Amino acid sequence: MNIKLISLSAAIAVSAAFAQDEFAAQPAPAEQTAAPDAYAAPAPAPAPAPAPVVYSSSSVQMTMPVFSSSSADQAQAGEKSRFDVLRGNAYNSVGNQAAASTIGGNMVSPHNMYGSKLVYLEPTLETGVVAFGTARTYFLGFDNNGDLGLLQAGIASNGFGIAVRAGLDKSWYTYDNGNTDDERSQVGEFDLIGLDLSTIVGGVDFTVNVAWETTDDENHQEIGSNESNESFWDLTAKATFTNTPSGKDVFWGFSVAFLRHNLTTETKAGKKRTATSANSRLQLVPEFDIGGKVLGNDKARVLLGLNTWVPVMMFDKVKDVSEDHIGVGVYTAPNILAELALGNCWTVFGGARHTWKAFSLETLTENDKYETTAMNIHTYGTTVSTGARFQYSNFALEASVSDNMYTNPLTGFNGGNMIANFGGFILF
Repeated sequence: MNIKLISLSAAIAVSAAFAQDEFAAQPAPAEQTAAPDAYAAPAPAPAPAPAPVVYSSSSVQMTMPVFSSSSADQAQAGEKSRFDVLRGNAYNSVGNQAAASTIGGNMVSPHNMYGSKLVYLEPTLETGVVAFGTARTYFLGFDNNGDLGLLQAGIASNGFGIAVRAGLDKSWYTYDNGNTDDERSQVGEFDLIGLDLSTIVGGVDFTVNVAWETTDDENHQEIGSNESNESFWDLTAKATFTNTPSGKDVFWGFSVAFLRHNLTTETKAGKKRTATSANSRLQLVPEFDIGGKVLGNDKARVLLGLNTWVPVMMFDKVKDVSEDHIGVGVYTAPNILAELALGNCWTVFGGARHTWKAFSLETLTENDKYETTAMNIHTYGTTVSTGARFQYSNFALEASVSDNMYTNPLTGFNGGNMIANFGGFILF
């Protein structure tokens, strides 16, 4: 992903891409790394915005709205109509569950694309989205996965959505000289195919995301009776529930992510042999997010949230290396998101997120002899972002900037690194 600093003539804003991942254990095999970004929590979907308060059209000035139950209701309606609109990916980098929906979050949970008629272009992350249709909404998304292009295509109706994702790199080679048959194939790194399904069940959004991704170049070769096959892939699945359709003051989300991280090589030259990396594993990550408004009126609001996830990892046995290797951790990330309306066209926003490893435990038994146990508590740090949205008629621009203090919040810091995000909508 290319990181580019973007300046708007009138607005600069912030987005810190948070890669949610499993905990980093200390005495792990040399190859152990954090899990891929696929386990980042999906961007929360917004609560539906109510119709604006209706005022009298009489030429006589009236002191009260015609349809109003209280001034508090009016303020709440004005706040929702101003803040709870579809946002760009520059918004809500802290992952607050009560925040408005983003275009990226709606693409992950495709039924939320229903009713959208728009074009969204994001130069910084090289993303483009178009959505159209009347009875049903059809949408296309262009993106990148590593150095491969990624295409997402889907359809959404009222209460149900489905989409497929694909970014492919496959090649085949054959050679036959009458004496020797040589057949080879390769699957490139970042080769991916995925499926996204979502619906509404009893006032709760339900989303399932499944993907198969190659994590390194795989080479497969068969020369006569000799064979060699590499299997470097991730199988990921995630189920998510949120109360977005029915939530009012408090919004929550619960998800369970599954990962099979496979790194094996099989060879056959008279005898079949299998080599397994010590980092091959099964992983389960339940997560619970909650958020709500703690301050607000029709001009500003402050949202407070807490995201908590518990990765559990079970590593494969590796002959002459490890017998039993498991790990578990508890992570939590309190976050703040604030928004302020300036005039009719401008909205500024900012957020802060603090990541804390509340507890981690890893045990490793080597060759039925040596046992190692490691426990750790660590506060990783705080990231702060600021941004702005400009909207006039059916045109909107949204941008953000932040100091990205780490590459992976669960493996350590690598120094300050300014990043930016900028995208724009044309709405129909």
